Amino acid sequence: MKPEEDILRIRQRAEDGDAVSQVELGSKYLLGDSGFEKDIAKAIYWYDQAISSGWKNAYLDKANLYHYWYFSGANALQLGVKKAEEVLNIGCEDYSIGAAAELGDWYANFNRDYLPADYKKAVWCYERAFEIAEMSPIKGVSTGKEHLTQAACGLASMYWHGYGIEKDENKALVYALKSFKDCPHAKVTHDLLKEMFDHGVGGAMSKNLSYACGSHDINVLWQFLSMIEEQVGFL
Repeated sequence: MKPEEDILRIRQRAEDGDAVSQVELGSKYLLGDSGFEKDIAKAIYWYDQAISSGWKNAYLDKANLYHYWYFSGANALQLGVKKAEEVLNIGCEDYSIGAAAELGDWYANFNRDYLPADYKKAVWCYERAFEIAEMSPIKGVSTGKEHLTQAACGLASMYWHGYGIEKDENKALVYALKSFKDCPHAKVTHDLLKEMFDHGVGGAMSKNLSYACGSHDINVLWQFLSMIEEQVGFL
């Protein structure tokens, strides 16, 4: 397909209400990609259209736009973070699991030194992600369930350290295993589980489980998950 034909195809699908094409069109305007002239206002417009069409993950694209692209000058980072935080908060209320999980990480201050940690808000956001997931699905709306693993890992860390919530090693382990189940290869989850096993959470198996986390042995960790599910039910 010729580049100009591809442009027409994406634009037509976006104008017809296809949310994925609307996000794609927004990103092309943001980057000035594939024959599109860079236009931030049009990028925002198409991300908003995608959100209206039910693609709630577009809140993440819009937040990243403000965070990295919209502002310039000496205070660009602070202004971008503030506006992106505002967008993610709106998404969190508007049934976006992705926005809730990402905002949870922001408030948990995971590698974001420019935003003061607020652990209670982080817990609320992670729990909001699961609350959205448990709601009856709205027809035609994509809430972003693939981001639940992010929220589960965040909640596991909150419970493990007692950040913003009462420390509970059992709940920490359950959420960490939820995160592992959804995304078995995620290094951040392996690191958290290793810390738990190094403290004996896995009982007599802790040493072997810690080694499995360090060597990223998915099979051993999966066997442990299956054993836990036999005891407490599916996670």
